[in-house]
Amino acid sequence: MDGESIYRFIRESPPGEVNQVVQDLRELGLTDEERIQKELQLHHEDSNSPVTLSKDERVVLSAQSKLDNGRYYDQRLQKSFAVNYETMEAIDVEDYKEKPTISEDIVKQIQKVTLDHYLSDVSIAIIQNDVNVQEYSIILVSLKYNPQNYYNGRWRCVCKYDTEIKKLVGTSFIRVHYYEDGNVWLDAERPIDVSVNDVGKLSDALTEVENANQRSFNVELSSLNDKKFKELRRQLPITRQKINWENVLGIRMRNA
Repeated sequence: MDGESIYRFIRESPPGEVNQVVQDLRELGLTDEERIQKELQLHHEDSNSPVTLSKDERVVLSAQSKLDNGRYYDQRLQKSFAVNYETMEAIDVEDYKEKPTISEDIVKQIQKVTLDHYLSDVSIAIIQNDVNVQEYSIILVSLKYNPQNYYNGRWRCVCKYDTEIKKLVGTSFIRVHYYEDGNVWLDAERPIDVSVNDVGKLSDALTEVENANQRSFNVELSSLNDKKFKELRRQLPITRQKINWENVLGIRMRNA
C-alpha cells in the first residue's frame, strides 16, 4: 500500500478515533502535515463533527457551511470561525450576518426533537441559503464514545425541509465501531421521506421517521447477532448420539 492510500485512513476513521489514527501514522513516519490536515478536514466534514464554539455552544461542521476563505459559519448563531481539526475547537470566532436569519419556529421544532429524543451528546445545524427560498438543510449529530468498553458510535440525521412543497427528505446514518477482541462495524443508513403540512408538525414528523429508522437499525443489528456472527463460528459436528453427562463428569473427577 502506497503512502497516498495510507493517508486516506484518516478520512475513513471510525467515530471518535481519528486522532489515534493520525498519531499512529505519524509514528510510522508519515509526516506530510498538509495532507494530514486536509484528510482531517474531509473526515470531519463527512462526519458532520461537532465543533466547540464556546463553553456553552457547539456547532456542526459541514461542507454546506464552508466559506471561500476556509472558514465556516453557523447560521443559527450567526457566527463564522476557523477550526483546529485536531482539537475540534473553533478559533478566530466572528459575527457573521451574510445569511438569512433562521426562522425561530424552525429552530424550536428541531430543538424539541433533540431535547425530547436524544439522550446524549447532540449538536444541530440549520442552513437556509436564500431568503426567498423556504428550504432548510437540517443536520442532527449525536455521539456516544465509550473507549473503556471498546465501542464508539455516531448517529446522524441529514435532511432538507421545503415549506413550499411540504416535504422532509434526507437520510439517517448510523456508524458504530466495536473493537474488543476484534474489529466489527455497523455502518447503515435509512431514507427520510415524509410530508409535513405545517411547520408546527415538523418535530412530530421527524421524530416519527427517526424512530422508525431506529427500529430498522435494531432489526439489522439483531440479524447480525443471530445470523452473520454465528456464521463466523466453527460449527460443531452433529453425532446424533445422546451424551451421558454424569459419566463425563465422573471421568473428569477421576482424572483430577
